Amino acid sequence: MSASMRLSRAIGLGLGYVAGRLIEQPIRSQPAAAFQQAASAVEERSYVDDAGWGTVHVGALVGAVAALGVVAERLTRKRPVLHALATAVATAVVLEDTDSEPGSLSTRGMVGPLVYGAAFGIPGLLGYRAVHTVADQLGTGDEKYANFGRSASSLRDVADYLPDHLTEKLNALK
Repeated sequence: MSASMRLSRAIGLGLGYVAGRLIEQPIRSQPAAAFQQAASAVEERSYVDDAGWGTVHVGALVGAVAALGVVAERLTRKRPVLHALATAVATAVVLEDTDSEPGSLSTRGMVGPLVYGAAFGIPGLLGYRAVHTVADQLGTGDEKYANFGRSASSLRDVADYLPDHLTEKLNALK
């Protein structure tokens, strides 16, 4: 990755973080809500009480969202200002106000998206949020999803491993 891409990613993450703190959650949640509706529609048509089929379902949904991020990265990679803006929009959209205590960081709400955004750019931001959205739908502990939702819960746990540990360390510094 070029130096201008790294810089535009960092600027985009910073701008997106600020925008995410300034723009109200209901406005930022609209794209995630649209994805959730689409995921529900796909699930209605593809549900089978089978862990393997659930893995295909989760992979297809998360993969499709991450692929949109790849397209955004490719379309803007030679235009640093557009890349920074696209990264900022993606960042603002995926951040959540899920702080458990005032002044503490949450893995899901802030740390996880920023870690994946820094490492993988827009695909990382969107993919991380998609993992959580699908896991929220299928990994609820409902008997219906015991098999079908197993991979969604497992993928969320894997995706949160590093951000969970980082969040613990950051919260301990306070």
